[in-house]
Amino acid sequence: MSFTKSLGRVGSVTTRYRLDAGSAVLRIDLDFDLKQPQVLVKLVFPTLYRGREARYGGPFGSVKRPQWSGPLTNDAMFEVPGSRWACVADDDERDGLMLITESKYGFGCHEGTLHLSLARSAMVTQSNAGGDTTSIGTAGDDRAFADLGRQRVSLAVGRFSASAPQEAQPAVLADTLFTPVLRYRGRPCDAGLQGMTGPPSLVPAWAKPGTKRSWTLRLHETLGSRGHADFALSESVESVATVDLRGSNWSGLSKRMHVKPYGLFSLQVER
Repeated sequence: MSFTKSLGRVGSVTTRYRLDAGSAVLRIDLDFDLKQPQVLVKLVFPTLYRGREARYGGPFGSVKRPQWSGPLTNDAMFEVPGSRWACVADDDERDGLMLITESKYGFGCHEGTLHLSLARSAMVTQSNAGGDTTSIGTAGDDRAFADLGRQRVSLAVGRFSASAPQEAQPAVLADTLFTPVLRYRGRPCDAGLQGMTGPPSLVPAWAKPGTKRSWTLRLHETLGSRGHADFALSESVESVATVDLRGSNWSGLSKRMHVKPYGLFSLQVER
């Protein structure tokens, strides 16, 4: 479903909604032509989820920020930097709305209304030393403004629950919704790790090759939950251990790992 509306002097926006079969989210693409300098364009989602705090994605987990008026520090948080996703929910986080973006990082929430910053045509300097600038100056004006012109913003919205399956967690969807699948055409191989069960908020972040017989899986706990993760290993695995970023062994591990709130875990598998 698609429609176009005018944003007055700012320009116009075409919004496309797409619901894929079997998907838990509604995909939204926005095409707009920003013409007016020195404006901030936001997309707003009014909800009745009025918990004390809203949650915003981070590079290794998430952070909560107040969404109700109170101290001046709360009122100053009209925009919070989030790593491509945000959620507003009831206090128990069993029911809420999640917003996932492809490449946008400015969010905000006030009394249940979640909003996303789409573009800002702020004045920028042209004094860069010979580099290219993406800003566009107005006619007869030597000033330049960012984000003017045609743009496309891709995002998705869906129901949020802290107990939802791992594949429906916003931290996972921020990666899987907008990243093309890398097809493997080599010979069949055994990585050693066949599966994992545990808190759904424990999210695989990246895999790092090691020697010919070992590799490291990085995991992030994203919602402040505690529990245990159990790993299904193939017979080819000789050892599994938690390691730091330099590969130094912290502790041996059988098939279970204790998960701490917002913990960062690196699991080294050796075949």
